[in-house]
Amino acid sequence: LGQNGYIGANSYAAGNGGNIDVKADEFNAKGGLIFARTYGSGNAGDINLSGTNLSFTDGAQVGASAKEGSTGDGGNISVNAAGSVTIAGKASEGHSSGLFSDTESTGTGGNITVTAANLALGEGGTIRANALAAGHGGRINIKANELQAKGGDIRARTYGSGNAGDIELSGIN
Repeated sequence: LGQNGYIGANSYAAGNGGNIDVKADEFNAKGGLIFARTYGSGNAGDINLSGTNLSFTDGAQVGASAKEGSTGDGGNISVNAAGSVTIAGKASEGHSSGLFSDTESTGTGGNITVTAANLALGEGGTIRANALAAGHGGRINIKANELQAKGGDIRARTYGSGNAGDIELSGIN
């Protein structure tokens, strides 16, 4: 999924957004965008990505969020790799590569689950589930044999009245 590539399944009204399922042996998102968001009262869909090795670089973003003004819940993001997941780099405009499940409204944020033998978070790589308004943030679950965080970050914060979600790391050597 190259620069300016886009896969989207958004909800703008009462209906729920669709799910996005990608299954590939090798998946490389270089600056591309995959979004399942809600702007209305319907819930955002889920994003499920699976394969052997998955990489998100050069500002590639995967987001399942409840956007400002919506009342629906954000979607869940699930990333499953038999080998490695790499998240690193920024776009020329400065936005980070990453997995994002924020709530900017009253809806609850979705959860992010990453399961991989190796998770590498390089400079500019982010896994984030923030609560920016009244909705509660989602959980981040990382299940990996090895975690390499060299300049990347994993965060669940609150900037509003909603509670931040939890972060759970398991299986890490």
